[in-house]
Amino acid sequence: GNGAPSLADGGRMGGEWRSVGSDSARMYSERKGNGRGRGRGKNFDVGLGMGVGGYGKAVGRGRGRGSGGKQFPKSDTTGLSQRRAGRGERFDKGNSSSTFMTAGGKWDDLPKVEPLRERRGRRGREVIIERFVNVYRPNGKGLDYVSGEEEEYKDEKEEKKQIEDEESFPEDQILDTAYAMHYMDSKKPWPSKIRDGTVVLHIAEKPSIALALANAFKGSGEFKTLSGHPYVLPVHILKAQFRGATCDFRVSAVAGHVYKTDFVQGYESWERTQGGTLFHVKSLKLPCKGSILRHLQVVSRGCDLVVLWLDCDNEGENICFEVLNIIHPILNSTYKNCKRVFRATFSSLAEVDLVTTLKSRLVEPNINISKSVDARQILDLKMGVAFTRFQSVFLRKNFSRLANKTISFGPCQTPSLGFCVERHDQIASFVPEKFWEICLKLPYFHQNLALSLPKDEDAKHISTVINFKWKRNRIFNKEICAMLIKLSRAKSKGMARVKEIKSVQSSLKRPLPLNTTSLLKVASKGLGMSPHEAMHAAESLYTSGFISYPRTETTKYSKNFDVYGLVRNHISHTSWGDSAKDILSKPKNMPKGGVDMGDHPPITPVRCAESHDISRPREWKLYDYITRHFLATLMDDCTLQNQTVKLQVGDETFEGIASIIEKDGFIAAMPWKRPIESKFPTDFKTDQTIRLATYEIKEGLTTAPQMLSEAELIEKMEQHKIGTDASIPTHIKSLIDRKYVHLQPGRRLAPSSLGVILAHAYRMIDQELINPVMRSKLEQQLDTIAKGELDFRQVVKHCQKIMKAKLLHFQDNAQTLKGLFDAKFARENAGSHTRDLSKCGICKRWMLYNPGVRPPTITCTTCDVTYPLPAGGAIKIFGGECPFDGFEILMFNAKGNNGISYPLCPYCYNHPPFEDINGTKLSQMSCAMCRHPTCPQSYVSLSLCRCPYCQRGQLVLDPVNRAISKVSCNHCDRLIKFANGANKVSLLKSKCERCQARLVRVEYPRNNNVLPAGETKRKGCLACDPILNATTQVVKGRLTGGGGKRRYGRRKGGRRRKNEENTMHIALNNTGGKGR
Repeated sequence: GNGAPSLADGGRMGGEWRSVGSDSARMYSERKGNGRGRGRGKNFDVGLGMGVGGYGKAVGRGRGRGSGGKQFPKSDTTGLSQRRAGRGERFDKGNSSSTFMTAGGKWDDLPKVEPLRERRGRRGREVIIERFVNVYRPNGKGLDYVSGEEEEYKDEKEEKKQIEDEESFPEDQILDTAYAMHYMDSKKPWPSKIRDGTVVLHIAEKPSIALALANAFKGSGEFKTLSGHPYVLPVHILKAQFRGATCDFRVSAVAGHVYKTDFVQGYESWERTQGGTLFHVKSLKLPCKGSILRHLQVVSRGCDLVVLWLDCDNEGENICFEVLNIIHPILNSTYKNCKRVFRATFSSLAEVDLVTTLKSRLVEPNINISKSVDARQILDLKMGVAFTRFQSVFLRKNFSRLANKTISFGPCQTPSLGFCVERHDQIASFVPEKFWEICLKLPYFHQNLALSLPKDEDAKHISTVINFKWKRNRIFNKEICAMLIKLSRAKSKGMARVKEIKSVQSSLKRPLPLNTTSLLKVASKGLGMSPHEAMHAAESLYTSGFISYPRTETTKYSKNFDVYGLVRNHISHTSWGDSAKDILSKPKNMPKGGVDMGDHPPITPVRCAESHDISRPREWKLYDYITRHFLATLMDDCTLQNQTVKLQVGDETFEGIASIIEKDGFIAAMPWKRPIESKFPTDFKTDQTIRLATYEIKEGLTTAPQMLSEAELIEKMEQHKIGTDASIPTHIKSLIDRKYVHLQPGRRLAPSSLGVILAHAYRMIDQELINPVMRSKLEQQLDTIAKGELDFRQVVKHCQKIMKAKLLHFQDNAQTLKGLFDAKFARENAGSHTRDLSKCGICKRWMLYNPGVRPPTITCTTCDVTYPLPAGGAIKIFGGECPFDGFEILMFNAKGNNGISYPLCPYCYNHPPFEDINGTKLSQMSCAMCRHPTCPQSYVSLSLCRCPYCQRGQLVLDPVNRAISKVSCNHCDRLIKFANGANKVSLLKSKCERCQARLVRVEYPRNNNVLPAGETKRKGCLACDPILNATTQVVKGRLTGGGGKRRYGRRKGGRRRKNEENTMHIALNNTGGKGR
C-alpha cells in the first residue's frame, strides 16, 4: 500500500501495538502426525513483534531442537501459515503482508478471521487462512482485508536477514556504572550502626536547596561554606546527628542533569547523516558541563555515605544515578558490606519536614524509573533529530526562503501542534447558520423594578434582570418559527400564564486539592501567566520555602498529612485569616474524592507570607491563589436556592431562573468563584396571568469556536498523556518560540501558516505523526519500564524499528510537503506591492500592508499572521494604539465625495471584542462600533445620537477634519455632510434638552456665507437648531469603492431619487428639530 506503517511490528510491519516481552519464556510448539509426538525447544526471548489482529510473529532469536525435529514457538492456528522445506513441517508464523495506516484512515484493531479450511497430511497439520492486505481507503475508513488468498512462502535466507536487521540497532550507552553498583548494593543490608565521625555527603538538585538543607541540619550550631577553586558550587560543612551518630556533613548540589544524551562523533553533518541512518547510530551519555563532573569528584573524596536530595520525580530519579555514576567508585570502603546510598523522599523544604525525612524517609533509588527516563531520552533524540534533519534539509534545498530555517519536529511538540491546528481548521471550515428564537418581556421588569429591589447592603450583588428562555431554544427555519409565534399569539391573546413555580436547593462543589496541571490551567486562564512562567514562579516559591513541591499529579490528602497544622499558620493573615479561623472552629471536613498517585502530596502553602514578604508580583499572585485554594478545599460547599418560574404563552413555554446564595462556604476564600445572584422583581403566583410587553422573533447567527487556549491545550495534553506535568510548559513554550503558533489576547494559541502547513502535511502523509495515539502508546511502554514489567533494551529496539519505518515512509512521500509550501509561497508572491504600515500589538514589529489583493491585508511576518482589511478605499495610519491589544489604529477612507471613513484596529476589526448595539454577534468591527468607555475613537466618545433613519445605529462624528466634515451612521449608509468651509466640528459633553442628542460646535472662517451675521462659531443641536440644520445635507454614503449593489441610479454613481434627501431630513426632524 501507499499508506504509512501502523504502530506495530508483525513480521515486516503492521498489526497492533503490543508490548514486547522481557524475560526468557519457555515456549514450545506441537506437531501432529503419525504417533502424535510432541517436541520441546530450548528457552528463547519473546518474539520481536506482534501480528495483525493480535496474532503475530512469534519467532524468537533462539531456535531449539527437540526430540520431534525442528520446533518453533506455539502460535494460534488462526495465524498465517508458512511451509518449510525438508521434512515438510508446517508452523504458524503470523507473518502478514504489511498493514498500513492510510492517509485519513483511523487506528483500529483488525478483525479476527477464522480458518477457511483444514487439511490433514502425513507429515502434520496444515491450516490456510485468510490473508490481510492493505487497501487504500480515501474515505477515511482505514484498513480492509481480502479473503481467500494464500500467503506466499518465504525463503529461509530472507527470514534470517530480517532477524539480523532487527538486531542491528546498537546498544545505546546508559549509566552502566551506576546501575551495576546499585545492583550489587541492592543485595546488601542497611548499615546496622553508624560510627561517629562518618562523613556523609548530601547532594541536592540546586544550590538553593542545599542551603536550605544546611540550615535545617545545623540545629543551634553553625556551618561553614566553602566556595571557589576547586569547588564550582558552594559546599556547606557542619556536624549533625545521623542515625544515632555524630557525623560530618558535606552539603552541596548539582545544576539539573549532569549528563546529556547525544550521538557519537562523526554524525554532525545534516546532509550526510539523514533518514534511517541515525536509528543505527549509537548514543552516548556526555557531561552537560565538565565543571560539574569535576566538582562532584572533588567533593565526594573521603566520604563514606551519600544521601541524594534530588527532586522526587522521574527526572530527579535519573539525576540520582547520574550523580552515582561519578561518585560511587570514589566513596570510601568503610561500609562496603552495607548499602551506602540513601534516597530522600520529601515534598517540602520546611525545616521540620527535612529533619523528619533524614530520620525516617530514606529509601533506595529506583533503577527502573531511571531507565525509563534513559529510554525516553534516546527515543526522543533519535526520532526528533532524524525528522528535523530530513525535513529541514529537504525544504532548504527546494525553497530559498527557508535557507536559514530549522523546521523542527518533536515527539510531544508535534501532537500538541496538531490540537491547535485542529481547532484552527474547525474555525476555517465553519459556516455561520441563521437561527430564530422567540423572546418575551414582561412589564414587571420595567414598571415595578424599583419597588422590589432589596434595601440592604447586599443589593449591589443581586441582579434583577431575569431572562426567560424559550423551551425550544432556537429554530433554524424562519417559517416554522413564524408559524409558532402566530399560533401562540392567537391562543394567548397577548397574555402569559404562570404555569409552574419551583424552588430547588443546589450546591457549588468546593475544589479538589491542587495538582500541577490544575495550577498551570488556572495560571494561564485566570492569572495571565504562561505555563512556563507559572512553573518558574512555582519553583521559586518552592526553593524559598513558601509552598510544597510543585510537580505532582495527586489530588488527595493522605491520612498522615497534617493539613490542619498548615491551616494554623494562617490564622493571623490579613487577607484570609478569617477563613483559616472558620476552618479550625468547625469539625474536620476533609475533601472527598481525588486520586492519590503515590508521588507527592498536593501543592499547599508551607508557611504564611504577606505580600511584602514575596517581592515579585507574579510569585505573590501564584502564592495567593495556592493558599486560597488550599483553604477552600477544607471548607463547605456553597449552597444556592434556585427559584424556577415557567410561563405559558399559548402552546409555548418559557423558563426563568433566579438564584440566591444561602451559604457562602468555600467562596469566602475564593471570592472570584461567587456566582451571580438574581432575584425576580415581583412575586409570581401559580395560574397568574400577565400581559406581555413584547413578544417577538429574534434572529441570530451561530458562531465558530475560539482558538485553543493554553488551559485547553494543557487539558488535552494531560488527557492524552503527551508529556509530563513537568514538561508540558516546555512543549507549549517551544511551539511559541519556533513560531508554529502565536499567542493572541486572552492567551489563545493561533497556529501560524508554517504550523498549519506542517500539521496538514503530517496528516496527509502519516496521520499518526500528529495524532496523540503514537505518543500515548509510547508513554505506556515507558511506564512498563518504570514498573519493572518490560526490559529497557527490548522496548527501545522495538520502538526504534517503528520510528524508522515511519521516517522512511515520510521520506518517500515528501513531495506532499513540498506541494503545500509551493502553494503558500505562490499566495505570498501574488501580493508583491507590500510596504510597512503599522506595528503589531503583540511583537511590536512592523507589519506589511498589501493592497494588491482583495480584500487588502496587513501581515506580521514575525508572528506569521495576516489580518484582512476593508476593501474599496484607502488605508492610512491614523495614530494611537488600541487599548485592548496595543495595535496601531488605521484609518479607512472610502472613495468618492460621499465616502464614509472610520478608524479601525486590525485585530479588533477581525476579532470583535463586543457585540453590536442590538446584541448581534459581529464578524467585523471598526472603532465606530466599539463600546470602549475611554477610547477617543469609540462611538461612546464620538456619537451624537441614535440614527433616526435606521433606528439601529449611532450617528458618529468623523474624527478627521477635512474640507468637508461628516457625521455618519455606524450601521446604515446614511451620511450627514456639513457645508463647505467648516474648519472644525467638535462634540460637546452637554446634551440637547429637547431631543437628548449631544451638542456640536462648528467653526467657519471669517466672511463665510454659511452662518448669519458674520458668525464664525456656532454651538447647538443639529436636529433642533434651524441654522445648524440648514448647514447640513443628508446623503447616501459610500461604504466601499464600487462593485457593490446600488439601490438607485444608473451606471456609475447613478442619480438620487428626487425626494430621498427630504425624506431623510424629515427622519432627522423626528428627533425634535426642524427640517431644512
